[in-house]
Amino acid sequence: MKPRTARFMMVLGIALLTASACERTAVKEPSPTGPSTIHLTFSLLASPNVLYAGIQRPSAQIRAVIKDGNNPVMGAVVYFTIVSGLGTFSDYTQRCVIASNEYGVALAVLLGPLGSEITTDQTIVVRAQMKTDSPQSIFKDVSISVLRAPDQP
Repeated sequence: MKPRTARFMMVLGIALLTASACERTAVKEPSPTGPSTIHLTFSLLASPNVLYAGIQRPSAQIRAVIKDGNNPVMGAVVYFTIVSGLGTFSDYTQRCVIASNEYGVALAVLLGPLGSEITTDQTIVVRAQMKTDSPQSIFKDVSISVLRAPDQP
């Protein structure tokens, strides 16, 4: 065999070995679009989302709806926390834990400040976080504007 042919065969062999070594079939790369390891989702809504602080304490309903796909989840645990602003939940705490009902709804009642407790308009931020077995946390925030009633001293 000529030295030139031998070199060509050696380069061709190395190229074939290198090309096959770069293909990995044992590991599959996950899709960036899913499927997710967490299948529970929820929506969060405050009603009303604007409160008027006057001589009576205003209130708003904070509603989290938990679904597994399209099906409501009963008994899902949701932690509601006031992240910022003056306000408490109906049990006069900054944090409450509520389980969802048969419609997948966990409902907390937020009590806003009195007009005498604030001097300017405020914003209350409430965070709802689902309890899951996953290391990832699922949470959402909702903002409630508190306007001081003009007739306050």
